[in-house]
Amino acid sequence: MPCVWTVDGEVQPIGVADSDYTFANNANPYVSSTTASYSILGETLYPGGNITNIRVVAGSASATKYGAVKVYDRTHSLTIAEFTGIIGTERIIFNLGAITNSPGGQSVFEIQGKRIEAGGTLQISALRISH
Repeated sequence: MPCVWTVDGEVQPIGVADSDYTFANNANPYVSSTTASYSILGETLYPGGNITNIRVVAGSASATKYGAVKVYDRTHSLTIAEFTGIIGTERIIFNLGAITNSPGGQSVFEIQGKRIEAGGTLQISALRISH
């Protein structure tokens, strides 16, 4: 089984129930946000089912300014997971932590981002939803 993710130094195999999404624009292999409130950086169709983990490849344009990522279920108006500790100029894997909701059926998910500190820029290049 191919392995492409490392979490805390441990290789994680791609499972049959992982949904992977990538984000880029014409100039960069990532999308970014400089807004102080959440803005939509991407959307995806989630097939439904129990979510066990969400990880994101993200970083900040500044080594000292934080950013935040939220996965939001637009269909049911629910926050699925949120992490506010994105920092570092190298995009690395962050676990979004506790899953607060798992939609039973098909949903449109928004991947949202924001800067936490003035002058910061959040960057996101990939997202994995394990279910």
